[in-house]
Amino acid sequence: MVLPNPWNSLTALFSDFRVVFTPDNTLSIIVNLLGYAGVIVAGYLGYRAVERRLRKEHTVDILIRLLITPEFAGGLHVLDNHIARDLFVLDSKLKEDDNIGDPTSLDMLMNFYEFMASAYRRNLVDKGVIENQNIKHLHDSYIVLEELIKERRDRWDRPSYMKEFQLPAEQFGPRMKKALDIVDPLTRQKMLRNPKNKARLYVKNDGNVRPVSAVA
Repeated sequence: MVLPNPWNSLTALFSDFRVVFTPDNTLSIIVNLLGYAGVIVAGYLGYRAVERRLRKEHTVDILIRLLITPEFAGGLHVLDNHIARDLFVLDSKLKEDDNIGDPTSLDMLMNFYEFMASAYRRNLVDKGVIENQNIKHLHDSYIVLEELIKERRDRWDRPSYMKEFQLPAEQFGPRMKKALDIVDPLTRQKMLRNPKNKARLYVKNDGNVRPVSAVA
């Protein structure tokens, strides 16, 4: 028994399809074709809207799961400590500054901000929520982490490391005073007025990253 070829069946089905325009049916054919096109476009747009809504819900779910982890709280403590003291974060100083030797909590928080910033830029989260509740901490956190990020980019040869985090943090900078009515927001210039930060600046020299104090 020879089974029929499905492709041949489809070819035969559509080979008899004809659109014949006459003075009497031209308008109705055009209206029908536009109707079919409208249905297809509406179906596609509806599919994309549902897909985007599900993607947003998934993104928010990931952010909430990260927020409630103990590692997040540990990393938040490190950043809050440095923001309050206007002090740059360095891997080599974590034991001295925060009495921790493992940067896992800090790394996890930085990855959280990287993910949140990426979702913010791609409209996968409510931008108003981020701007109203997270703008200051995201901005200030990047400033105290800036030297650490620069050092890691050079040491790991990863120029795009924490780029997603950097872009909205810099974007929020000019809006800090207006958005939150802050008279003297945290800035890099303000950080550099702290003498302790001078020994924490990193420069790239002959492909190696070393503290300014060590170069001198």
